[in-house]
Amino acid sequence: MAFGMFAGSTKTAAIQGFETAMGRSGAYVRVYRSWDDAFPDTDVNWMRSTGHSLFLSVKARMKSGTNVSYQAIADSQPGSSLYQNMVRWATAIKNYGLPVYVSFNHEPDTSNSQPSGTPDQFVAAWRKWVTVMDEQGVTNAHWAWTVAVRNFSISSTNRKYAPKYYPGDQWVDDIAVDAYNMYCRTKSGGFANPWRSLATILAPFMQFASAHPGPDLVVAEWGSAEDPNQAGRKAQWIADAQQMFKAPAYARIVAISYWNSTSHTHADCGFEITSSASALNAFKAMANDPFYSAPVT
Repeated sequence: MAFGMFAGSTKTAAIQGFETAMGRSGAYVRVYRSWDDAFPDTDVNWMRSTGHSLFLSVKARMKSGTNVSYQAIADSQPGSSLYQNMVRWATAIKNYGLPVYVSFNHEPDTSNSQPSGTPDQFVAAWRKWVTVMDEQGVTNAHWAWTVAVRNFSISSTNRKYAPKYYPGDQWVDDIAVDAYNMYCRTKSGGFANPWRSLATILAPFMQFASAHPGPDLVVAEWGSAEDPNQAGRKAQWIADAQQMFKAPAYARIVAISYWNSTSHTHADCGFEITSSASALNAFKAMANDPFYSAPVT
């Protein structure tokens, strides 16, 4: 299994700090970019020079915060600004040289993506994105459809229901999910969610994946906050995850990337591996387990 990370930033110093803390280099780095971001930049060039593959998310949103219409992307033709921007991304991805997971507009099922359009329009835009990439000769990319785990469990009539956004097995290489143990206080003071194991959190995702046996699986973001009332609980959660991924039921998962940052939607909700000495030790043990030493291929 390939072991990746979001270091709390995609800056070189943050990545180096994360790797120093866990005692190894990551196989890949989780990178988030807007539709009109320059790419590559200095930090991405460093990642390439140091042999890091990427999990690259390109959002249908401008740096200004304006969402880009899925339908406009789907309808774009050669010569238009939207089409040429996809060509620009294709050239940059191809020139990266190393294998890259690429997610067009990760988490289309969440609120901040809703202004871009409907599920059907997202599917059309995803297929246009992949078509343009293929036409431009991109061969080093894995097309990784990425959604939030919580939206597999809501009503199928809800617009945020994750399966509504699935482009189809022939259009994806990897089915990816963002999964958190959100045992965090809301800003009003109460806990928003119960404490849950990663196995429990991933269960609806794994059920969906069982109906789509072709693509590989990726846990694109994962992590846990501490339990303020039980020291060592996060460390045990990580140790349990270390063993869980080795079970035959999870054999289709080829890569996982820890989200080493703080939630901005909850109070005092830190997912950092340095949130306690016990959590750091558990994470280092997992990161340096030979099972998690595979490269991205």
